[in-house]
Amino acid sequence: MPDVLLLTALVVAVALFFDFTNGWNDSANAIATVVSTRVLSPFQAVMFAAILNFLGAYLSTRVAKTIGGDITDPATITQTAVLTAMITAAGWTALMTRLGLPISASHSLIGGIIGATVSAKGFAALKLDG
Repeated sequence: MPDVLLLTALVVAVALFFDFTNGWNDSANAIATVVSTRVLSPFQAVMFAAILNFLGAYLSTRVAKTIGGDITDPATITQTAVLTAMITAAGWTALMTRLGLPISASHSLIGGIIGATVSAKGFAALKLDG
């Protein structure tokens, strides 16, 4: 049982790191226009973005359902595969952001999930019909 707890803690820690890299990569896109035109101060823009991002995640779960169940059958993917997908997505996003290259963190996450699923269960485990 301690192994499951440790694996769960690792998944949560890596998910938080992915969230950090996602914010590092995308946050400026959301607030750059209102800050550069001086409609809002940087502090106001960050506060609006934080509150509205939280509300969006809290009030709508459609994206999470798509990523969690419409790409692969949740029964076929293990915690180890989820951990691998998250490490891959977070690492790729961090590296590309550090190099200043444009990247989609969402596509990185989906690619990590697909790669981990195919590696663990083969192409048949993917839901290619959407």
